[in-house]
Amino acid sequence: MPRLIYLIGLSSGVGIAAGCGVSLFLWLLYVATDWHQQEPRLLWGLPAVGLGMVAVYRRYGRQVSKGTRHIVAEISQPRDHIPWHMAPLSLASTVLSHLVGASVGREGTAIQIAASLGDPRWLHPRQSERWQILVASVGAGFAAAIGVPWVGVIFVLELLPASKRSCSIVGLTLVAVGSALLMTGILHAPHSSWPRFQVDVLDWRWIWGSLVLGCLMAGTARLFLWLLHGLQTLAPREPYLRMGAGSALLMILFSVEGTGRFQGLGLGTIESAFQEPSAWSWPLWKLGLTALSLAIGFKGGEFVPLVFIGSTLGSALAPLLGLPVALGAAIGFGGVFGAAARLPWMTAVMALELFGLGVFPYALLAALVAYPLSPSESIYGHLSKKPSGESS
Repeated sequence: MPRLIYLIGLSSGVGIAAGCGVSLFLWLLYVATDWHQQEPRLLWGLPAVGLGMVAVYRRYGRQVSKGTRHIVAEISQPRDHIPWHMAPLSLASTVLSHLVGASVGREGTAIQIAASLGDPRWLHPRQSERWQILVASVGAGFAAAIGVPWVGVIFVLELLPASKRSCSIVGLTLVAVGSALLMTGILHAPHSSWPRFQVDVLDWRWIWGSLVLGCLMAGTARLFLWLLHGLQTLAPREPYLRMGAGSALLMILFSVEGTGRFQGLGLGTIESAFQEPSAWSWPLWKLGLTALSLAIGFKGGEFVPLVFIGSTLGSALAPLLGLPVALGAAIGFGGVFGAAARLPWMTAVMALELFGLGVFPYALLAALVAYPLSPSESIYGHLSKKPSGESS
């Protein structure tokens, strides 16, 4: 019993730390995004910021350069601690990336902040206890970034091998998630708000439309990873040359596109996808620009860009598939990310928490049909685990 109380207290503590760290990050990101929108000329700072990031990471960040992949590998098979300086490095580099308009996300950075702050290495705990707290901190970081609780729990459970899932992990993660969300509420973290809507009936045409959309989301996830890996292979191996040449290409592409719609997070475009059909070109533009931004080394992660791609794809396809536009956007919202990360249940639970119970069956059908068609390698690396629900 004393050890259980100790673990609950520790989970609460890392949740509070994650909530504070992620809240600070979201506020700074809000300011950086607003500044960029008011001063579009900041786009011309892409090369300078990118080259500065390369210099800092080469000097201080070699241990943390793999970012979220390093953390996912650590909770799958614990080997080492999470360096403390991952939090400030990832926070600063992501905020600066958004300040100059790089097409990257934010949830990956939130996970890194939470894991770096939440790794109880200074307490020298037992290895098994340290691992449980680290898992809880990852769930807390993901939930704090989005603003909903169960997504964080399901996220870490699906990342873990089936043999490592347990009631204690669920309990400790819930404690950490609850503490983190309490802090984001107290600190008024600027979470995005999404429309909740009621779907009153189960329509067979919508069921078929959801299944087709699930297949297309898996194909889009494959295309994204193929392009990302291809660009990483084609880019110059020398980091400064890769960032300099890639930043110049990004500026040219953003200038050719002209609207600024695909710079940064693109939350306004995601919101518009629920109101009217998106243009067919929007998910393709975002996919290419995000793959290039990540391939050359800008920080922030893939979640929001993949949400952008999925929402606009679902919105554009909805009229062709006989789906309401809002439902198509809601299914696609987490669908491409879920396929790219191989996390089908998290995708469905996120739709439930963000959009309401009526969306859940359609999002679940799309996610489950997308799973076997998804890339064999997750965006977080090769994870040797079976689909959710299967035993080891």
